[in-house]
Amino acid sequence: MMLKNLTKKRAIAIGLSILIAIVMVLSGITVVDRLSPAGKASQSSILQVGIGQKIITIGTAEASGAADYTCTGTNDNVIFQTAINALPLSGGKINVLGGTYSFSARITLKNNTWIQGVGSGTTIFIANGSNVDAIYATGTSNITISDLVINGNGANQITYSYGIDLVNCDNIKLSNLYVYDFTPQGSRGIYLDVCSNYYLNNIEAAYCDYAGVSIGGSTGNSSVGNLNEIYTHDNKLWGTFIWATGNYTISGLHISDFTSARNGNNAIPTRFGGGLYFHYVKNSSITNFTINDNYSRGFLPQLSSNITISNGSIYGTLRNPLDATDGGEGLDAYGLSYSSISNVISNNNRRVGIDIEGGYDALNNPILEYYGHVLIANCQTYYNDTTGITAWACPSIRINNCFSWNNCQDLSIWPVGERPYAAGLGIYSSNNSAIENCRTWDDQTVKTQPYGLIVDTFPAFHGTGLYLPSYAMIVGNDVMESGNSGNYTISGTGHLIRSNLGIPDS
Repeated sequence: MMLKNLTKKRAIAIGLSILIAIVMVLSGITVVDRLSPAGKASQSSILQVGIGQKIITIGTAEASGAADYTCTGTNDNVIFQTAINALPLSGGKINVLGGTYSFSARITLKNNTWIQGVGSGTTIFIANGSNVDAIYATGTSNITISDLVINGNGANQITYSYGIDLVNCDNIKLSNLYVYDFTPQGSRGIYLDVCSNYYLNNIEAAYCDYAGVSIGGSTGNSSVGNLNEIYTHDNKLWGTFIWATGNYTISGLHISDFTSARNGNNAIPTRFGGGLYFHYVKNSSITNFTINDNYSRGFLPQLSSNITISNGSIYGTLRNPLDATDGGEGLDAYGLSYSSISNVISNNNRRVGIDIEGGYDALNNPILEYYGHVLIANCQTYYNDTTGITAWACPSIRINNCFSWNNCQDLSIWPVGERPYAAGLGIYSSNNSAIENCRTWDDQTVKTQPYGLIVDTFPAFHGTGLYLPSYAMIVGNDVMESGNSGNYTISGTGHLIRSNLGIPDS
């Protein structure tokens, strides 16, 4: 469809818009759009279109407001691509008016492109049997996508696809988006692959197969990412999946107000999955988060280092019903090292509240980079079916000022040989560790908790992990009200045990 000639009235209006923009730039005013498909206000502005860059408007025949291009509801991707191609090298903005736009093929972005809808009133819909991504870019810089809905129409697709698929792109801003219903196996709502300098704000991603939001990298890549107000729920494998390989690092990653599966379930009914997954992630932080009602695991940081986890809540993790021995942990850290977990509440999980384990290779040899040196401080674990806090083959672990109570609710879910190893707090095969100023207790009447505190080895653990822990410092703890099998059990050598209630000094 050919671009309409601008009327004199529209030319004047555009001139006034440019004049207003100049005034705003000079006065330091920032425009923040408050309309959000997830019903939340945007917390940060996105990049503005520069003065002199082109602005093109797309609308449906029913849309209110003048449009440079009009879509018919069939193969609307052709109109979108024509508008994108019409932008100059300096880039510009595609304004998409309210309405539903049907895509039978993906659109490809170029440098310096901003696509903006009007919020929940703008929907990109993948047509029946198209099996395509909605928005794609590769090797592209300065991309902004905001204020719209992307519906994958998964029941009417056969092969996997992504709502937004960005590969090797730089300087990305995604804001105020609802991406959902990408359901064929392997589909993802938002996929950033080997991208850098990305900012995601106020994103809801739901009802996708592999993950709602998926971010990954490759050897040698370096990325800076910021995620804020990410809400993923009812995805089949993972809510949010962040991984890297080799020397890839995500530095400065900050996830705040993170909610995964609020009133929903991720990982249904797969064996391996859950709310949030970190794999080979480094130098990152997650704070102010809520992760609940996930299958298998709530939060799995795996083979990751220099991670700060703070001010969060994890609860209601359900063990996968297809595998009676797997999953059920609120926070299940395998190979987490040189990291801290603080001010986290983990409760009502099917197995363990906070579970830390050293990383091993295929031959059961410790991977030193992912082996120990973890601080757990000011955390609360309660009403978990087996154990509150555990550390397995994780040397130099510190558990400080933690409270654990009314755990070991249902020991029948553990194999018989493991049941005596349930406790409020437990460290197993972990040398040079400390438990300080912690308290464990159980219900005064029921007393379902076998032990308040355990320092021991673990039968049939990893081949190189069969040793009794040594040189543990156990100071200032209170286990007086814990356990119907005894308040504590401690094995090993060289421990410093002082000033505990319920545990005699060594």
